[in-house]
Amino acid sequence: MKKITFLMATAFVLLSGKAQAQFAEISSDLDPQTGDIVAADINNDGLLDIVFSGRTENVVKGGVFINRGNGVYEAQSGMDFLNVGHFARFQFGDIDGDGDLDIIFNGNGGDGIPASNGIALNDGNGVFTLAPVDKYPVPEVALTISCGFADLNNDGLLDYYFSGNTKPEGSPSILVYYQQADGSFNVNENLFKDAHFTDPDVTVMDFNNDGYLDLFVNGWDEVGGSRYSSTWKNDGFGEFVVYPQPNIIRKGYGSAVWGDVDGDGYLDLLLNGDGGADGESSNNIVRLYKNENGTMVAKQTFEPFRQNSVGGGNCFVDWDNDGKLDIIVGGWNETDARQATYLYKTNDPASFTFTKDETVSNEIPGISEQSYDIADLNNDGKPDLLMMGFCGTNGYNKNICGIYTNTTAVSGSKPEVPANLNAEVEGSGEMRMVTLSWNAANGAETYNVALRNKTTGKWLYYPKAVFDGENNGFRQVSEQGNVFTNKRWELYELPDGIYEWSVQAINYNRVGGAFAKFQTFTLGTPQSIESLSVAEQVKVVAVGSELRVESPAGILSHINVYNTSGVLVSSANDVDMFTTTLTKGIYIVETVDGRSTHTSKVAIY
Repeated sequence: MKKITFLMATAFVLLSGKAQAQFAEISSDLDPQTGDIVAADINNDGLLDIVFSGRTENVVKGGVFINRGNGVYEAQSGMDFLNVGHFARFQFGDIDGDGDLDIIFNGNGGDGIPASNGIALNDGNGVFTLAPVDKYPVPEVALTISCGFADLNNDGLLDYYFSGNTKPEGSPSILVYYQQADGSFNVNENLFKDAHFTDPDVTVMDFNNDGYLDLFVNGWDEVGGSRYSSTWKNDGFGEFVVYPQPNIIRKGYGSAVWGDVDGDGYLDLLLNGDGGADGESSNNIVRLYKNENGTMVAKQTFEPFRQNSVGGGNCFVDWDNDGKLDIIVGGWNETDARQATYLYKTNDPASFTFTKDETVSNEIPGISEQSYDIADLNNDGKPDLLMMGFCGTNGYNKNICGIYTNTTAVSGSKPEVPANLNAEVEGSGEMRMVTLSWNAANGAETYNVALRNKTTGKWLYYPKAVFDGENNGFRQVSEQGNVFTNKRWELYELPDGIYEWSVQAINYNRVGGAFAKFQTFTLGTPQSIESLSVAEQVKVVAVGSELRVESPAGILSHINVYNTSGVLVSSANDVDMFTTTLTKGIYIVETVDGRSTHTSKVAIY
């Protein structure tokens, strides 16, 4: 594999006549724009890796890079299908319920690279394989713009969506693929049958805190012939209707990002894009809206910044770890006649007032056609900035893709553990509802629920985080929690079974606190614990480099530990407790009791 090293302490770039050691390119040859860059721990080693793609001129550039620590990244070979070029979009989720990060992607390609979209499954070691389209269908639309994973009908099963460019005579611009109980997926083409957009940036959130995930669409409306920025409200069963937002000045060809600036439990909206609607012709305005119980009210503007691309153009972050949500905005700055990346620190969250941080804003390379992401890449408790786009100044005059390392003085603290977890079951059959609830945790912006069917072993909500051991709470992705600001979550149509669940708090920098102790609930008359075999009741946990297997129900005839290549690395016979020390990696634990064989997957950090 090709090895690329970030020399963070010694790499100097001349920016405005000053030596800057905080920004480093991934590679001067890998310099895309108008794409996406994201961070995730795809190989379960406790370090966030990087996936990015875009284009330079019309040449597709990007890759998958494994974080080896100390600023060293290695290019992962054999996954060119993720290098999707123009308008690339990536998101992670465990779509097959096996306990690792899969990826959904789309892009419009470039020279010799056609537009593509799809889902790729992770083997647990960060190696992705394209999922078969007969099991994981994708749209036939040639140009897709956005995609993502979410449970959009509250049945505890992860769904996915794609959005793309369509005309009124064609298919709808948004297609949602709902997971069925047997693991197949159905698409309802009537769901958004009258929605036809160009360059639709679709984001998922719960704007009104009703416990159902909604969609926000920013783009060009082919039906109305105008810019389009609108909320689609979820009825709780996966049906969506437009929810009026009369105060939003519609934009398009830009981005929408969400964060709770004033800490009132409602996600506020930062919106940018080209103008031409609602009496505003400017393409250069980034506007911050306060969410007042589901209604957006304009509070602040940042200008002039033109992204000239779709998605990821700005971001929320608590840059200095002072407990207040700051804002990073970028794009072409007409006033300064240059590309810009500026940090605005919050003065008073309640009044939505900000002050530009001149030092950081002058140091970060300015970019347009940009994509940003926030992640703590070196595990020092400070959010770093991933960035890609065109930099016409700062000594570059080309596209750049790299990391600006945060050297602020204060490391952040993790949020506290949520308390008083409760699962309430009401009704029966198709009318059965499970309500999960918990208390607010200090330091939390959003919450992240973990949910597994113990009867089948399938993860319904894999938490995309470490949920036990000394690294309990470590986030394998850089994103908000899956239930956003809710502290109550309803689930419908769960099949009979025994379930375990927990929740963690996520702070402004997408850092997770430890999970609360896992709880269980039982639905219907599933196979009881008493009727489960001894092997099916084992507890497999990792504590640092130590693997522990406990069998509270009795003696196991065999315990076998395999690596992902199928090689036996440790074993024991006729025991009810087993401990072994392993190197970092993913392992399969096989427990045998003479009646049945059960397997578990575990990560050693």
